[in-house]
Amino acid sequence: MKKGLGPTIVTCHKWNQMLKFRVYKLEYQCYLNHHFIEQFVETKIYKRIKSWQKTKTIDRENKNTM
Repeated sequence: MKKGLGPTIVTCHKWNQMLKFRVYKLEYQCYLNHHFIEQFVETKIYKRIKSWQKTKTIDRENKNTM
């Protein structure tokens, strides 16, 4: 049977499996995106804290030299 030609007859069980698979795929995609965003936010915040700590130490050194 060629794809895209005429209606394809799918049994109830098969249809349920396909729907389940689609739902799992979507959930997995959401999970991946969420995980990625979490990591991204963490690294961004981490970098910001690191740069902030650097500026603090530089300020301290400047005060010491004055």
